[in-house]
Amino acid sequence: MYRTLNSLGWIIGALWMCAAPAVFADEAANQFALAADHYSHQRWDLAAEEFEAFLGRFQEHDRAPNASYYLGESLLQLKQYADARAQYQRVVTQSPDSTFARHAMFRAAEMLFLNGQHVEAKTELEVFDSDQGTDKLNAYSLAYRGQIAVDAGEPEVAEPLYREAIQRFPDGPLQSEVRFGLARALEFKGDSKEALRLYRFLAENSQSRLRDEAHLRAGILLHQQHQHDEAIAVLAKFDDELAASPLRDEARYWTGIAYLAASRPDDALTALSTITPSPEAVALRDNIAVATASALMALKRYEEALEPLSAYIASQPDGADATACRAKLTVCYLELNDLENLQAAFQQYRDHDAATPSFLQTIAYLAEQSVAKGNTELLQELLTKTPAIEQLDALLYRLAWVLTDLGKEAESDLLFERLVREYPTSDYRADATYRLAERAFLRGDSEAAGSYLAQLLTSNPGARLLAHSLYLEGQLAARQEKWANVAAPMQRLVEEIPESNLSLPARYWIAEASFRLANYAAAGEQFASLGNDLGDLNAPWTPMVPLREAQCLAHQENWTDAFTTAQGVGERFPDFRQLYEADYVIGRCLSMQARFSEAREAFNRVVRSTTGGRTETAAMAQWMIGESYFHQKEYREAVRAYHRVVSLHAYPPWQAAALLQAGKCHEQSGEWQEAVKLYTQLLRDYPNTTHAADASQRMRVARRSAGINTN
Repeated sequence: MYRTLNSLGWIIGALWMCAAPAVFADEAANQFALAADHYSHQRWDLAAEEFEAFLGRFQEHDRAPNASYYLGESLLQLKQYADARAQYQRVVTQSPDSTFARHAMFRAAEMLFLNGQHVEAKTELEVFDSDQGTDKLNAYSLAYRGQIAVDAGEPEVAEPLYREAIQRFPDGPLQSEVRFGLARALEFKGDSKEALRLYRFLAENSQSRLRDEAHLRAGILLHQQHQHDEAIAVLAKFDDELAASPLRDEARYWTGIAYLAASRPDDALTALSTITPSPEAVALRDNIAVATASALMALKRYEEALEPLSAYIASQPDGADATACRAKLTVCYLELNDLENLQAAFQQYRDHDAATPSFLQTIAYLAEQSVAKGNTELLQELLTKTPAIEQLDALLYRLAWVLTDLGKEAESDLLFERLVREYPTSDYRADATYRLAERAFLRGDSEAAGSYLAQLLTSNPGARLLAHSLYLEGQLAARQEKWANVAAPMQRLVEEIPESNLSLPARYWIAEASFRLANYAAAGEQFASLGNDLGDLNAPWTPMVPLREAQCLAHQENWTDAFTTAQGVGERFPDFRQLYEADYVIGRCLSMQARFSEAREAFNRVVRSTTGGRTETAAMAQWMIGESYFHQKEYREAVRAYHRVVSLHAYPPWQAAALLQAGKCHEQSGEWQEAVKLYTQLLRDYPNTTHAADASQRMRVARRSAGINTN
């Protein structure tokens, strides 16, 4: 966690500037001075009490906002974040012009961050940063937002925040923390090279508390990049210049791990044996046990490996390495030819870990070794009590789903792929193929998804899988915007498997394809027919049906029916996230009927929509507001509306159109120089839009009318 903004120095100075002279004129001044004295001597609890007493007695006093702020600061020092936030909010809401209002606004958001309320803190910090301030408050705010994104597993969000903080505040109060946060974000993103560069920079140049952690992260990252010797060299500093670091034991552990990866088990044992973790460092102790056992097994010292393996299993029977330790314990007893303990260890392993990814590999190894050692008793145990030999396809299928449930889809896919590849006649092959196609589609690999679907659709997958496969084929075409290819698989689904629960969604995609191909008459009929058959179905896509029907009617300039249908969307689906699209249709219909005032109300609902206010539809709606005023010859209002398009909506075609129309308004008002300015802006900022040629032509006329030399 970042250091909170330490404003004690300047606050004490400001505090005493607010205090009265040596002899106070009234009771309020005395009370404030007493609280200030406690604050300046960092007697936080007493300061909080006295500031609170001041506010209780002198709520209307002109120093009340200051007292609220200092009370918040005192409570912050006492780590009473919620109470401190209440005081900062009081300053912001009751005294927005106060000297401390901006600080209070930041502090209020910061209290949420410090209190672990990251979702709420994110929102308030974003608002605080929206002014693009240049003081150190923004440096803290950007750092906090980056931390929140990293903690939320969103490194792609965190990275630009940290980079912005570095660019805007290169010498800011959290320069080391920000660079460390950026390194973590890059590491999580998979940009190991850039992350390593930052870690090394901090390790060599920072004198903050992050220096040690940067060294450690650099060593770990080098190890993970298989640069084991370099990792060992970096981590060796913890036995030299960083010997007093509290991270020394962890660094030695990772040194041991790097030695193991570099096939130097003797050195790994040496490094691991020097660690004496504290009683509280349970996780480190257990990790050392696992690593020590691995080193001993690499040296074929199986009997010595039994103790750390057993210790870990006893300590963490469900730990992250418990499965591996039970497997290794079985292997050790096998290598020691201790059949009695081997049987017990294998039973424990099978009972706990039969559904784990490593089970098949371990079983195979045990089977091979038992045959090599002539241990037919163990081989019989494997053959009769483990389904991995005779029913490997079923086990592969089951293990793939176990991995899926654990959120490990990449590993799951490997098992599905093996099943498809090695068991062409398996009862599980068709379903495994579909799962691979579906997952490829979800991760955006259209080529792989198409390949798997082609395999599946040339076989005889059965009605259920056929329906899902056809639907996925149509979705894949839609994803690729190959709208001409969407209808065929969806139509086949509807005709061949009408009882499928995918039949109605398939009809939606058939209609959607017609809409995207600008076949509005056909699409309108398809959406209308589908709407009649939906009944009380409440699926996420059902509100799209009447919306698209209304849009089709509008494209066909059937404004009366389009208006009625679009109004019905809001009445039936008031919580529809794309309701703003229906409002836009309503606005267009009203505009075409010259009901401009009502049209503006509809367009304003689009612009103010929480879900659609930043969309292109909102830009179009704002432009239409300008158009409505233009048609009413209210040119000044039209100009204001057009300028909102340019300033608030980042859609160049509409920004250019707005500048062009605003220029026309100035022409109509005889304000030729203003028109020239807007046409110049259009040509400068949006030269590649379709409106540039019109602007160029109009600017020549406007310049002549304004008396500007055109040579």
